Amino acid sequence: MKILYILSDVRSGSTLLENIFSSNIQIKSVGELCYLGSYLNKWSVGESTNWKCSCGKDFQDCEYWKNVLDLLKEKGHSKITDTKIIKTFNTFHTRVNITDFNKNKEIVKLLNDVYTTVFDLDECEIIVDSSKDESQLLALYKQIDFDIKVVYIKRDIRAVTSSKLKWSIKREKKKINKFKILILSKLKTFRQKSVLKHVDDKDKIFIKYEELARSPQETINQITQKFNLEKIKVPEYMEQRDEHAIAGTPNRSKKRKIQYDDSWVIESKKNFLFHIVGNFFDRI
Repeated sequence: MKILYILSDVRSGSTLLENIFSSNIQIKSVGELCYLGSYLNKWSVGESTNWKCSCGKDFQDCEYWKNVLDLLKEKGHSKITDTKIIKTFNTFHTRVNITDFNKNKEIVKLLNDVYTTVFDLDECEIIVDSSKDESQLLALYKQIDFDIKVVYIKRDIRAVTSSKLKWSIKREKKKINKFKILILSKLKTFRQKSVLKHVDDKDKIFIKYEELARSPQETINQITQKFNLEKIKVPEYMEQRDEHAIAGTPNRSKKRKIQYDDSWVIESKKNFLFHIVGNFFDRI
């Protein structure tokens, strides 16, 4: 049994990739599992969607997650609080200390038990975790009972920045400086790549969002061949299926044709300096 872990910045296509894989009945998506605690306790992550499961129900009322939580209680997890790994990082590197932080050991055990429970409930072969959290990946890799395969998605940093800016205005009703977003996004990229150095070559693959959106079947074939998975026929549309995923793109429930959207280019070119600096950042 495998965990297909998606690593990327936000707004980089992780929900699309997760949705494509979950079209296969042998694959179960849990969404961004690192935010399970936030959804259960109604903390900040999930507030924009009122902490709803991807099925449309309030997370607390979702029968699927009720079953998962009941089984977790039998494993000793009677009260679930934070599911985010404690991390330390400098500008370019992330470090996770499993030995010194007892809480991290507890979270690793909890996440391992969540995976086990989902495998038992769904009788699936693969779980897709689109947490995109480099600290979680570093803590889980080689520490849990399952074979972790990592898909790292890179998207043009100008597109990522433009999308983050758009959603920050919708969610927070205020505009954030796009150069600040650009710099923070690049720093996150550096930290994620530092973590990927700890992942064996056989367990990771790098893909580009632009190629995924333009040629999804070809990109999915590359992933399945790399990790020796059964072939997956890419659906024409991204849509809600029998999923019970945590977080993800706020409009994930809408049925949308899988296609590349380059509207960000026009927005980027409106600010010449941003467009040039962003292009430089994207290449380093």
